[in-house]
Amino acid sequence: MILSQSHLGSEVFMSTSPLTEMRAENFQVLIALCIILVQLCLITANRLEVLIQRV
Repeated sequence: MILSQSHLGSEVFMSTSPLTEMRAENFQVLIALCIILVQLCLITANRLEVLIQRV
């Protein structure tokens, strides 16, 4: 799902100019890192909820 979105984004940026293509790749990396961070936050939040429920 993430891969298909990044491919669509890169195609849109490529059609504008070669300079923005580099920015598009950096932007995709940032988006991927944000998604990973959000997922990690959700996982840790779920674990904290479980720990709180046990106590």
